[in-house]
Amino acid sequence: MDASRIELGFHYHRDCQVDRQARGTLSGFRAWTAATNPELDAIKRAAAAVGEQVNGNIGDRDHLRYLDSDYDLVEAQGRRGDFASWRVYLYDRAAGTAERLDIATHRGSTAVANPTATMLRDPTVRHDGVFLFDVTDGNPNGDPDAGNRPRTDDETGQGLVTDVALKRKIRDTIGHAATTAGLDPARYQVFVQAGHALNTRLEESYTTNNLALGKKDKAPITSVEQATPARRWMTERYVDIRLFGAVMSTGNTPALGKIRGPLQFGMARSIDPIYPVDHAITRVTQTTQADIDKGESTEMGSKWTVPYALYRVELHYSGERGKQTAVTRDDLNVLYTTMLNMFDHDRTATRGVMSARGLYLFSHNNSFGNAPAQTLLERVHIERIGTEVPRTFGDYKVTLNDRDLPSGVTLARLLG
Repeated sequence: MDASRIELGFHYHRDCQVDRQARGTLSGFRAWTAATNPELDAIKRAAAAVGEQVNGNIGDRDHLRYLDSDYDLVEAQGRRGDFASWRVYLYDRAAGTAERLDIATHRGSTAVANPTATMLRDPTVRHDGVFLFDVTDGNPNGDPDAGNRPRTDDETGQGLVTDVALKRKIRDTIGHAATTAGLDPARYQVFVQAGHALNTRLEESYTTNNLALGKKDKAPITSVEQATPARRWMTERYVDIRLFGAVMSTGNTPALGKIRGPLQFGMARSIDPIYPVDHAITRVTQTTQADIDKGESTEMGSKWTVPYALYRVELHYSGERGKQTAVTRDDLNVLYTTMLNMFDHDRTATRGVMSARGLYLFSHNNSFGNAPAQTLLERVHIERIGTEVPRTFGDYKVTLNDRDLPSGVTLARLLG
């Protein structure tokens, strides 16, 4: 704390007349210095270039980093007190220049303020990422063949969480995330869902498109080409098919075939070995009345937990396959929002406390890619610090090497 240095950007009320930009530094939480930020005078020059002036406030702004360059969106007011004169400018930090953005609503309003920058993920290009999550006093993924014991690598002792388990959490949450974001819930239904037979949903795609079900002389009545509208209907309706793909040739819909999804998760692996604990638990009542009549008062059970573990999983998105399943920018944005929040909507006593801890995305500027995935993902380095037995996320240090990225690759730190 004593050696800390925090830099802040803010705006102040100059001469009690207009808002202007400034920067301040807080050192050791004791000393504060501040100075005006004359660099943003470039906004005045940009306004003059289009025949306007900035005589009012220069206020709210938001930062974005794109293709290794830093920019600011800044609001500026042409005339003091005139809310109709607000405009938004794009400021290039490296060049020290700015340009006015010609933004207008569908009704023609050009007065815009309080800008916010959001990087929209391009679904037509390749993305590679690293997702970090942890568990405290819970079972992140039990093995049904081992009495629900947390999955482990038998040789290294590292904890494992399957890709199936992670996709299940996404499926259970993504519809809620889409609705909250104001997206059409009809496009964010889930195909693989508890209580719903897959064949029933597959047959619905045929009947909706007036296609014949079943086979005749062991050959599908409906051809693969004729089933194209049904496949399109399935991908437009079910977000998990668009992202993860599906086998759809079962039952009476053989012509639907298989869709290979653009998004693939690996197996999540803990950074360090885990030491699962088997807890004996009791219950104060019996399962059956006969047991109570025999005088039994409690029943025994067991519960597996991992005291603490930090897991890392890698994910890969193919822009080429994304085009085939018609993935949209909204799909990718709601996917990442879901990943950051899904553990908060999946709480159970068995799982303990699970939390998203980091999401780092390397985006290429084309569908083929600008660099091998592993050379990018290795830039996310995790090391244990300060203790031999980690019990919190603070016992680890995550280092992100964002220097000298390959040409055409951008890095987005969505969490961490």
